[in-house]
Amino acid sequence: MTLLSFNPKSTYRDVAGDDLLNSFYIPCLERSVHYTRAVGFFSPNSLTIAGRGLSVFLKNKGNMKLIFNAQIEPEIFDAIKKGQDDGALEKLEEELGFDFLDKIEEAEKYKVSKFRLDLLSLLVANGQLDIKVAITKTGMYHDKVGLFADIEGNEI
Repeated sequence: MTLLSFNPKSTYRDVAGDDLLNSFYIPCLERSVHYTRAVGFFSPNSLTIAGRGLSVFLKNKGNMKLIFNAQIEPEIFDAIKKGQDDGALEKLEEELGFDFLDKIEEAEKYKVSKFRLDLLSLLVANGQLDIKVAITKTGMYHDKVGLFADIEGNEI
């Protein structure tokens, strides 16, 4: 399935009652193998909100790149660092003891932030999540940009 099989609306608006998550983000993730996102702030909760789409994306060997503001919570920084440590993937797989890809779809029921932080660490360790921090000379980085790409190079 490619992005060509998805027919997005030209505009999505909350005030019009559009369900952006289910009618845009999840279908795009399910059809993509690359997702680049630039945002002002990042939370690991964003990884699990679109669990169904993210699960398919990751099973398709998708790669995500995130660019965000340098102001992050210490536990997020620690989770990223944990994923970058030598041997992190093996350690995390042993520590977690179950297949995260099968659990992502149900991630919303895991209200414990540890699941979300472990997912962040695992995706970094597995090379499926590349994180860049944006630092500006003046003000605060706060762009909101996203790009989905499928296996054929089609983009939204």
